Amino acid sequence: MYGNIPWSQALDVVKYPHPKYDTQAEIYTAMQGLLTSGIKNITAGGDVKGDILYGGDLTKWKGLAYMLSARYYNHMSKKDPTGSATSALAAIAAAKAAGFTSSGNDFQLNYDGSASFLNPWNATWENGMYVANTPFLELILTTNDPRIRAYYTSTAWTSGTTSYGLGKSQDGDVGTGNYMTPGDSTFYGAKDAPQLFATYFELKFIEAEANMRAGNAAAAAAALNAAVAAQLKKVMNFEEDEALVPAYIATYGAETATTVTMEKIMTEKYKAMICQEAETWMDVRRHNYAYPTGMQAIPVISNVTPTKVKVASAFIQRLLYPQSELNNNASNVPKAGMFDKLPILQ
Repeated sequence: MYGNIPWSQALDVVKYPHPKYDTQAEIYTAMQGLLTSGIKNITAGGDVKGDILYGGDLTKWKGLAYMLSARYYNHMSKKDPTGSATSALAAIAAAKAAGFTSSGNDFQLNYDGSASFLNPWNATWENGMYVANTPFLELILTTNDPRIRAYYTSTAWTSGTTSYGLGKSQDGDVGTGNYMTPGDSTFYGAKDAPQLFATYFELKFIEAEANMRAGNAAAAAAALNAAVAAQLKKVMNFEEDEALVPAYIATYGAETATTVTMEKIMTEKYKAMICQEAETWMDVRRHNYAYPTGMQAIPVISNVTPTKVKVASAFIQRLLYPQSELNNNASNVPKAGMFDKLPILQ
């Protein structure tokens, strides 16, 4: 998100009241180092208590560590296409060996839907903060994607002057009404919906992309097909939607060595991971906002004006440093604009 950030001096405010900024390369090295040491600690064994995610299953934690390692190696796809693919595939092989071979190993936080343990998206969409985006909704609808009700409610209802329901979306004009939202019946927006952090289907998408860069189209196709099937199986909420799955898989999840492309891999990954915003944005930036084709566009000031003036001349590449850093650590904050590419994206 930011590139260079405080890290090595960030946790000792007495000794380092103004912590230095470590480079993005140093941060990624540190992350891989933490995962490696974590794997060694897991291998050594131990008694885990209070684990609300994996119930103390150290093997699942080990598989997760390798899966995350593959994710972060894959982030380097533009900086080091061949090396990142080789390292990611090695980590994926290790994750599989540790048992990360199905959605049963997904790293997710499960909510019970009670007032004290409510999925955080639920209250957010109810307040109108999450609504359907027109390009993504059209992508779902035009491909007869059976996940439409996993993402958005199809129930028509009205609140004040705003109406909600199937096919209604935010078109880019600030202040316009009539939206689709994640709803109580959706996979992602229900009160007891799980929050996904790292999944088997993401692992398979990474495997597909890395194999494509490594020149192994057959393995890329097989991994893509497995990823599509796994995510569809996980998020289907209604029997009538499940009936649409075979046709969708026949069209978008039955690739071969001669039909698979990077565009197909990244488009299906985008659709599957739209609700994991940080990783989705990383994917889009790594591929220069190229996928899905024709969908990534700089917003306009107003869709109703004849000129359709764009809000910027380039795509956003990074977040700006927070005001708290500018107030309290200004001497160390790097100069950065939101259109400056991060080091690993260059």
